[in-house]
Amino acid sequence: MEIFKKRIKELRSERNLTLREIGEALGIDHTTYSSYETGKAHPKLELFVKIAEFFDVTPNYLLGVDDV
Repeated sequence: MEIFKKRIKELRSERNLTLREIGEALGIDHTTYSSYETGKAHPKLELFVKIAEFFDVTPNYLLGVDDV
């Protein structure tokens, strides 16, 4: 899931959001989200979909299946 961690970090940076802001928006601790960006952990399916919806991208984009 190398592409996943890269893409969520890019999406957060493009929107100038802090880890704390993302955590609050998703209802998780910012350290949990940070662990997704570093690849130390992976979200469960429900949260994965929530992340895609938050950034207004498809789950396939986050997985690297699509580039749009």
